[in-house]
Amino acid sequence: MSQLKVNSIVPVGGLPSGANGGIIQTVQTVKTSVFTTVSTSFTDLTGMSVAITPSSNSNKVLIQIALNYGGDNNMYGGVNLLRGSTIVTQGDDVSNNNTECTFGIGGDNDNFKYKLASATYTFLDSPATTSATTYKLQLKANSSSQRITVNAPEQGGYDTDTGTYIMRGTSTITAFEVTA
Repeated sequence: MSQLKVNSIVPVGGLPSGANGGIIQTVQTVKTSVFTTVSTSFTDLTGMSVAITPSSNSNKVLIQIALNYGGDNNMYGGVNLLRGSTIVTQGDDVSNNNTECTFGIGGDNDNFKYKLASATYTFLDSPATTSATTYKLQLKANSSSQRITVNAPEQGGYDTDTGTYIMRGTSTITAFEVTA
């Protein structure tokens, strides 16, 4: 006969009183549709937002992003993570010519318009609220002649019959409430 020994049992509904570092809720948005932009200004990435209501203003929110994208050959662009209308984090602009963003995306010049690439990003935020909080992504192209397409390569973003080698993907944004 087998025996199972444990030091403690976590009560239903989360961690025992006084414990920290545990995930107490998870919310996810899955985007399956295609989004395309040539905007050189940051614009909302439709369908890539998630709302979470922290149970304590001292808790943190861990955001995980998985983005599938394509675009024109030599395409590059930037992605910003926002809490409401506030950019959560972005790089410094040391030369006044760089674009500050949360993370960058891009493709090569060897038939990139037929390819699907992916980017992931994780950030631990401290929203300091118990109100419903929305996290979203904004996207910009470096040039209005360089199309960025989410969940499909540029060539496959227009529902043309270009062959079975054109891949369609999904993108996700996930929020985890983490106890402080």
